[in-house]
Amino acid sequence: MTGGPGGVMAKAKRWDQKKIEGLKNKRDKSLKELQEVGKDLRAIVKEQQLTNQIAGLDGRLKNFNIDLNLTQDKLTKCTDEKEEIERQIQVPYLSLSLIKYLILK
Repeated sequence: MTGGPGGVMAKAKRWDQKKIEGLKNKRDKSLKELQEVGKDLRAIVKEQQLTNQIAGLDGRLKNFNIDLNLTQDKLTKCTDEKEEIERQIQVPYLSLSLIKYLILK
C-alpha cells in the first residue's frame, strides 16, 4: 500500500501548513521588530525636540542675563548720579546755613 493520492495530498497540505505557520511567525516577529524601531525613532525625535527646546531656552537665558547685567549697570549709574545730585544740593544749604550763622553772630 502506497497510501494513494490522498496520502501525498495530506503530506503536501501539512507541509504547506508548516510553511504558512513559519511565514506567519516570521511576519509577527518582523512586525514586533518594526514596532520597536518605531518606538526608538519616536524616542530619538522626542530627544531631538527636547534638545532643541533646551538650546532655545539656553539662548533666552543668556539674553535675560545680558539684560539683567545692563539693567544693574544702569541702576548703579543712576544711584551714583542721584548721590552726586544730593551732594550738590547740600552745598547751597550748607553755604546758606553758614551765611545765616555768620550774620546772626
